[in-house]
Amino acid sequence: MHEDMIQSIVKKKNVGVCTRHLLICTGPKCISQEKGLDVWKYLKKRLSEEGLDAEIYRSKVGCLRICTQGPIALIYPEGIWYRLIDKINVDRIIEDHIKRGIVLEDLKIAENPLFSKNDQSSETSCK
Repeated sequence: MHEDMIQSIVKKKNVGVCTRHLLICTGPKCISQEKGLDVWKYLKKRLSEEGLDAEIYRSKVGCLRICTQGPIALIYPEGIWYRLIDKINVDRIIEDHIKRGIVLEDLKIAENPLFSKNDQSSETSCK
């Protein structure tokens, strides 16, 4: 019974199917929780509007341990860390990073990919 329940949730949430995982902190250390949650809600809305819900797994986290210039976002498998995430930058991340594979250098603060740049199995690496 419990196995069926968890497998149903896994299927519904597209776990194992998504090509990217986007984590975003919602404060309160780097930004007020109110502003952080506003950005989170906007991100969810925009991903849905763009029809990306099935391929982008998103997670709201309380802290990504940078604690300045937030909200901070992290996108895997590329491992790109972005700062100063607001509604305008959410749109830029969706259009440039997610859709076109282009890293936003002006927002990037670090890079820690899950795959090496020479690993041919990583089909979603950014240019």
